[in-house]
Amino acid sequence: MNRRVLLMGRSGCGKTSLVMRVHEKTMRPELPGESGTQELLRKPSAPGAEHIQRLVYSPGSEHTLSIANKTQAAEYHPDFIDVPGEYLEVRSFYRALIMLTCEACAIILVQAADDEENLYPTGLARTFDKPVAGVVTKTDAAGADVARATEILRDAGAASVFLTSALKNEGFDGLIAHLDTLRNT
Repeated sequence: MNRRVLLMGRSGCGKTSLVMRVHEKTMRPELPGESGTQELLRKPSAPGAEHIQRLVYSPGSEHTLSIANKTQAAEYHPDFIDVPGEYLEVRSFYRALIMLTCEACAIILVQAADDEENLYPTGLARTFDKPVAGVVTKTDAAGADVARATEILRDAGAASVFLTSALKNEGFDGLIAHLDTLRNT
């Protein structure tokens, strides 16, 4: 049986950062002029397509710096399926998103606390025959509205909601324990 958990959320909400934190990689905020952290913008491979990469610190690994790419297609990790935000943002991709959920044991809806827009339809979780939880990311961001983000996830049908900050490494213990429970059910 598949033990991957699918992460669903808009672009930039923190899905890939969530995967990195769960895998215990250390991230640093992107501060202008800080050595070792920079954003690289590659020339588009197709008109209108930009490829963004960020340098990420990973202490204790063979390579201290690694490059984090903006998710362009569904990425399969041993324990996660990281889906591009466009699959939720563009309604014509909903079928692909629903098909990808068939390959997961559970669904995690991700909502950034500083995002004012709600892309999750009310009762979305009823679409899936799988457990659905929610994760509020960026709880430490300026303008974060954790209560609103939590309400969005609850309205979408998340049975439980976890509050996290990838930069401060907060809220991951409970989430990891919940993920282990979902995978072993």
